[in-house]
Amino acid sequence: MFISQKVTLAESTTDNYPKNNSVDITQYTFELTLNDVNDSIYGVTTVEGIIKQQKVNTITFDLSNVTEEREGKGMIVDNVQIHSEHGIRSYNHENDKLEVFFTNSLQPGERFTLNIQYKGIPYDGLIISENKFGDRTFFGDNWPNRAHHWLACIDHPYDKAQCSFIVKAPLHYEVIGSGTKTEESFIDEKTKITKWQSETDLATKVMVIGVAKFAIQYLEPVDGTSIESWVFPQNKKEGFDDYEPARRVFSYFNDKIGPFSYSKLANVQSKTKYGGMENAGNIFYYENSVTGENKVEQLIAHEVAHQWFGDAITEADWHHVWLSEGFATYFTDLYIENTYGRNSMNSLLNSQKAAILNFYQENPASSIIDFNITDLNKLLNTNSYQKGAWTLHMLRKQVGTDTFWKAIRAYYKAYKDKNALTKDFQYYMEKFSGLELEWFFEQWLYRPGLPQLETSWKYSKKSQMLSFTIDQTQTEEAFSFPLEIELSYKDGTKERKTIEVTQRNQSIDIPLKDKPVTIVKDPDCWFLGYFN
Repeated sequence: MFISQKVTLAESTTDNYPKNNSVDITQYTFELTLNDVNDSIYGVTTVEGIIKQQKVNTITFDLSNVTEEREGKGMIVDNVQIHSEHGIRSYNHENDKLEVFFTNSLQPGERFTLNIQYKGIPYDGLIISENKFGDRTFFGDNWPNRAHHWLACIDHPYDKAQCSFIVKAPLHYEVIGSGTKTEESFIDEKTKITKWQSETDLATKVMVIGVAKFAIQYLEPVDGTSIESWVFPQNKKEGFDDYEPARRVFSYFNDKIGPFSYSKLANVQSKTKYGGMENAGNIFYYENSVTGENKVEQLIAHEVAHQWFGDAITEADWHHVWLSEGFATYFTDLYIENTYGRNSMNSLLNSQKAAILNFYQENPASSIIDFNITDLNKLLNTNSYQKGAWTLHMLRKQVGTDTFWKAIRAYYKAYKDKNALTKDFQYYMEKFSGLELEWFFEQWLYRPGLPQLETSWKYSKKSQMLSFTIDQTQTEEAFSFPLEIELSYKDGTKERKTIEVTQRNQSIDIPLKDKPVTIVKDPDCWFLGYFN
């Protein structure tokens, strides 16, 4: 085994977002007024927070502003107020940043409340459009950092906060939002207010509302959690049928990982730009996910898994997004294994492996945690999803299935509703396995490449010994991994042997009772790499 210092070095690298560790946002209240006359919105964001480490003279928020490139779309700030004796000296809104300057410094331990009033047409983030039935809709779509196009906030997952949405909208809409509905009041014959409040701290990427004409189904709760389907009325029957598997998916993850963080799990037909978006407690699926053909169970499993990994535990740095996407992909595999058997899971794993090999051939220098990527959308790639999933699969083999699940549950308990980095996950795998795993995390997460193997064997009847040779032919450094082989004999019997591969060129002698007829490499689908 070789030990590298790359893990420690990489963990100290950031995604270059200017984090302010002296400020902790504790609550956002987003008051939004929507209308059917035009796409303009009026917003008041109330920000509550606390000063942590040192005095603060200014706080910077993310909020899109109007530019020529956006053709007049963006937000215009009308006013900023603070509820304290300090006062606002001035504020500056440009380059999608709102800087608020205080008359007197805010001191460590001091709590503050700011009101930011603004208006405009969202360039992105809040998708105002028509659904496939021609009905007007409003859907938040924040990933990765698009919340600031319609909400004044810290648009990065490192500073999670509770949130409340207070939505004033035409009466004919239903409004879904993060958390629990706390109020629905009719203002007049045309308008109502709907309020939602989150139960826990959330990253801005998963704080949203959806405003549309909905048909709503309430399934039987699971452990006190409401399981709901929100679909367009015109395809109500098909939508209720297609989203029904969410209940058994939820039950599996809730039992295996740990308590769900939110009061509801709503599956929502929407206008998201993605196939599915894992907004906390209310998942948005693309509108054509509803077909009535029950073909979205794996999509549902992926998005529901995100409620634990990505939503409850959130990556503290964008380059660790595999903690979200790789986990959601592999936990979908685990759900399929539990529900339909290991062969079904292996079919998924082989499909994912094919995608990984293709991606590697086109991007040979790319790793799962790749600090060379600066475009956040490019982090949504095969490495983060499929290779991240395969890394978890190989880790499960390395530590054992029982230990894997014990470590997963402990990791979730420790970081539920918080932020984590890869080293935090590694700690729990090492703690419960008793193994030093830095070499594993370094080679699969921080290094590019895949093992490419040439194997050969010969059997000596005299010594009753099988000589099995493995050569790693990839240009990258040698990988370490267990390789299982299945030997079949002419009498119909079979046996398994595991070879611990640790060198580029390796030959191992295995005592055998007879010459094997066939040798199958990796019979149970645990190895990620090529066989020549």
